[in-house]
Amino acid sequence: MAETKALEAEEAAAKEAEKAAVKEAEEAEAKKAAAQKAEATAKKSRAARVAKKATPPPAASTKPVAIRINTKPFGIPVSVDGGPPQDTPLTGLELKPGKHSLRFLDGDSPFEATITVTSEGKKLWTYKKMNRSIQ
Repeated sequence: MAETKALEAEEAAAKEAEKAAVKEAEEAEAKKAAAQKAEATAKKSRAARVAKKATPPPAASTKPVAIRINTKPFGIPVSVDGGPPQDTPLTGLELKPGKHSLRFLDGDSPFEATITVTSEGKKLWTYKKMNRSIQ
């Protein structure tokens, strides 16, 4: 009977040792998987930062932009970038993005202004004779 109890105690100890070894192996496997996941995430993050740095900013558009030039009162001739004068309002005038000169032939003293055209910016400019300004 003492032998039986000793064998049972040994078997119980062996089972406990086996359970502990299995649990330890599972924990080690979980740690390894977590470390691999963290490393993969870090690599993706580094790759994203490198790609972001390597991507040049989008080039400014050179596609012409349709704009309008009005005057108050209507009919005051305007010269765009030194071209021939045209009566206002000018609609559908196609200009490339950038700075452009306007010369309003308003009586004896022409009014000159520079406008900046952008693809996503202002599309209408109005010359007001009363206060000689462009808006």
